[in-house]
Amino acid sequence: MKNIILYISAIILLQGCGIINRRIYSSNQPNNPSLEKKNDYSISATYGTPSGFDLNAGYAVSNRVAIIGGIYTQRYRDTEHNYEFFAGSRDSSKLFYHHNGFHIGAGVYLPLEKNTPEWFINFFGGYTAGSFRMNEELYHIDPPPVSTRFNYYKSRITRWFAQGSLNWYEKIYNQSFIVRYNLVGYDGVSTDYSATELEDYRLPIQGGSKWAQFLDLSLDSKFFFTKDRRIGLQLYATTTARLGNEFNKSNFAHYSFRFGVGLFFKPSFKIKEKKD
Repeated sequence: MKNIILYISAIILLQGCGIINRRIYSSNQPNNPSLEKKNDYSISATYGTPSGFDLNAGYAVSNRVAIIGGIYTQRYRDTEHNYEFFAGSRDSSKLFYHHNGFHIGAGVYLPLEKNTPEWFINFFGGYTAGSFRMNEELYHIDPPPVSTRFNYYKSRITRWFAQGSLNWYEKIYNQSFIVRYNLVGYDGVSTDYSATELEDYRLPIQGGSKWAQFLDLSLDSKFFFTKDRRIGLQLYATTTARLGNEFNKSNFAHYSFRFGVGLFFKPSFKIKEKKD
C-alpha cells in the first residue's frame, strides 16, 4: 500500500510540472515521387500542419535512376507553459517559428517483380539547406512579472537524409510507406539568449555547430481524379522520433507529428503508350 501511495503521489507531482519546449526541429514532407519508367515525373504542392507549404518534384532520368528536389516554408505559433511545483513559479511563453529551405537528392526506384509493376521500392538520399528563426515572448505569471521578456534565436540548418519506401501503384490510387533518417546540423547561431539560457533550453550554442538525429515514419496516399492519372489528391502523415540519449544536449525539442493535404501531378501513361 505504501508503494502505491508513493507512486500515485509521484504521478500527481509530475502532472503538476510543465516545461517550455522550444521546438526548433519540424519535419518537412518526404519527397517520394511515384515513378515507374524513364522520363516519368511527378510534382506535388501541399499544405501541412504545423502551418507550412511544401513543393516537391521528381524526375526519372532512366528506368532505374531518378533525381528529386523541392522547397519548403513554415510559419506557425505555439504557446508553452512552465510550472515548477517545488519552486512555486509559473511561466507562459508565446513562440513564433519560421522555417525556409530547399532540398536536392537522387536515388533509384525498382519494381519488385517484372510481371507485377504495381509494387516498387524507392531509395533516395539528399541534402537540405535551410534557415530557422524563433521569436519568444516570456511572461512570468507567478511570482508577478516585472516586465515581459522578448528574445530571438536564428540559425542555419543543414539536413542530410536517407530514405526508403515501399510503394503500391493501383489504377487510381497510390500508397507509400516511407522511412527517412535525418542527420540535422545547426550553425551560424545568432541570438540574445545568454549562454546559460542556451544550455538550459537545449538550444545549439553560438560559435560552433551541433548535430542531432531524427527518424521520420510516413504514410503517403494519392487519389487520382481520373483513370489517366494526371492529377490527384495527396494526403500524408509523418511522425518524428529523436535518436540518441534523451538527456544529450544535442537532442533538441521537436514536433513529433505532421500531416498535410495537397495536389499531385504526373503525366498520363495511357497517352504515351498510344504514341509508342
